[in-house]
Amino acid sequence: MKLTTPACLFALGLLGLAPGAHAQDACAAMIEQLQDQTQDDNPGGAGLDALRSADLEDAIARLQACQRRGNADADYEDMLGQLKDELLNRYRGYLQRHGQLAPLQREELARAPQPVYRDEAPEAEPQVPLASRVPPRTGSRISPQEAQAALDFHNAKRREVGVPALAWSAPLAGTAQRWAEHLAATRGCQLEHTQNNPYGENLFAGNGYPYGALDAAQSWYKEIRQYRYGPVTAKNYHATGHYTQMVWRDTTQVGIGKAQCADGGVVIAAEYSPAGNYLGQRPY
Repeated sequence: MKLTTPACLFALGLLGLAPGAHAQDACAAMIEQLQDQTQDDNPGGAGLDALRSADLEDAIARLQACQRRGNADADYEDMLGQLKDELLNRYRGYLQRHGQLAPLQREELARAPQPVYRDEAPEAEPQVPLASRVPPRTGSRISPQEAQAALDFHNAKRREVGVPALAWSAPLAGTAQRWAEHLAATRGCQLEHTQNNPYGENLFAGNGYPYGALDAAQSWYKEIRQYRYGPVTAKNYHATGHYTQMVWRDTTQVGIGKAQCADGGVVIAAEYSPAGNYLGQRPY
């Protein structure tokens, strides 16, 4: 079903806003307007009847643009993330009540990324400048635009902790694609890590919304809320290992693949080289 945006809902455009307080003020005004107009119990608001014809992807894109401008303020970023989740949940609820979506909704991480059981990480190869642009052929079913968005998100979060950027690897993306398709075909999209994998691996699955590589990366990054800087241990990698793999200093390349599940959802796999999450080692 194609969704269109009521003109009143997104009257505030974000293009051309200067970074800083002015951009945050405009974003805050848009957030307030969204919150007011999507309240079911607000007589003056558009409520879910407006969401029926709202362009949800455009709404999410605008919120993500605000997140990029406001990422210096953790509380501000959390507020934007919560609003995005609220809009998604409201829209899913509307579809469920009107029989357009099965009751099951699933969005999950793997049980845990696999830690590397070695006393020490191997000596890192000399760092060389890495291209930050995704090639036209990504190596997987992910489009160059989707891959670029996920790569840019990874590298933005790596910059925050002062580690070098990742490059997109088409061979890694091919490996990720094959594993995602294996999970979709033989595991019913239940998440399970590759056995004896020489790479680091993050997994994601969800349905009820057309999740992409950026959504998966954002979900993995949320583990930062539970991370307290220090080495990876048998206790903390369960809760934070997806995040620490994203920002692992010695990792230089990433590739991501995506497959369709029988229930209409997606499964997304990311492979990282060299692997991170060495027990006893700090990510950066």
